[in-house]
Amino acid sequence: MVEYYPEAVDFARRAGVPIGDGDALALTRLWAEADGLDARVMGRLGELNDGLLDGKGTVDALRGASQREMAAALVGDGAGGYAGDAVAALGAFFECSWTLEWGDGRCVSVALEVDAAAGVFYAYARGAASGAAARVGYPVTDGALEEALTEVFVAEAAVAAAADSGGTGDLDAGI
Repeated sequence: MVEYYPEAVDFARRAGVPIGDGDALALTRLWAEADGLDARVMGRLGELNDGLLDGKGTVDALRGASQREMAAALVGDGAGGYAGDAVAALGAFFECSWTLEWGDGRCVSVALEVDAAAGVFYAYARGAASGAAARVGYPVTDGALEEALTEVFVAEAAVAAAADSGGTGDLDAGI
């Protein structure tokens, strides 16, 4: 992970996300975790592409950074108490995602992200056209990954099938 540290600082700077030492460490942990998941996730997406889409989809991996609003924090009153005001703060989130895209806006993805301030990892699958999302859990297990991908892929294919078949819901039309 040490070799990732300078790259993590540079990456966050280029992404426009202010980064402290803790954030950089969270990002290096994320990249190390993603390295360990690359073959498993890309393999599952490749199986979906080859088995159900006849290889017509595109499988890719991305690394990203963003700032998101964190839960509101109470503002201190200077005397050890709280003034009663809640203030939302921006926090750094870093994400690695793997995607399978096909057709017009059809996509299933798996994301592994870390809340840099809390050091907490989240993993989930989601569909672009359907809006479906399924928790994978962390640490990622093969069973949870396969279950979440299946759920999201079916939802994505069903939305696409309904659109392709004029609303009849013929699932074969979506894949």
